[in-house]
Amino acid sequence: VDYIDSVLAPDRAKATKYYKGEKFGNEKTGRSQVVSTDVRDTVLSILPSIMRIYFASNNVVEFAPRGPADIDSASQATDYGNYVIAQENPGFGIFHAVFKDALVRKTGIIKWFWDESKEVAYHEFEGLGENEIALLASDPEVEITKLEGEPFGQPQVVQGQMVLPPLVYEVEIKRTTKKGRVVIEAVPPEEFVIDRNARCIDEAL
Repeated sequence: VDYIDSVLAPDRAKATKYYKGEKFGNEKTGRSQVVSTDVRDTVLSILPSIMRIYFASNNVVEFAPRGPADIDSASQATDYGNYVIAQENPGFGIFHAVFKDALVRKTGIIKWFWDESKEVAYHEFEGLGENEIALLASDPEVEITKLEGEPFGQPQVVQGQMVLPPLVYEVEIKRTTKKGRVVIEAVPPEEFVIDRNARCIDEAL
């Protein structure tokens, strides 16, 4: 942490100032206040070429089979990998941010993890019958928070007996769903701490 704060952080802050074209603080009154944006111009000119390497084709990632028996599984893995990057996550924006960090601050980091967080949604229904209520109640993801019934029609006399009309219900539910998906995120370089002498992440563990 001390190494990052004392050595890396000042260089990253300086590079960020260069990228933004901020003034250096030593400008003199009456002299030119123009700041060259060479760093930003160079980074923005390189970024499209780097992004094109990964996103110019339909496949951002591709799994190669080791033998004829692996062709189908490699194809499925390729489809799933591209779905995770391009559909479940904003892959283009994530990679763009990471490559820009690498060009400006010398370090670009992506992390991935399995997200099991829960998503809660509320719904309201009207005119449901008892079968629909039973179906909702049997769903383990559903919690019925409000249930009000009222007769649907008028009582009738059938063969000398009073027959009450069926009930229809107004229902409010809370549905809790587990996401269960792969999440990819760009990590700010200042939040990534590693042994200064490590040559790779495995050696730092």
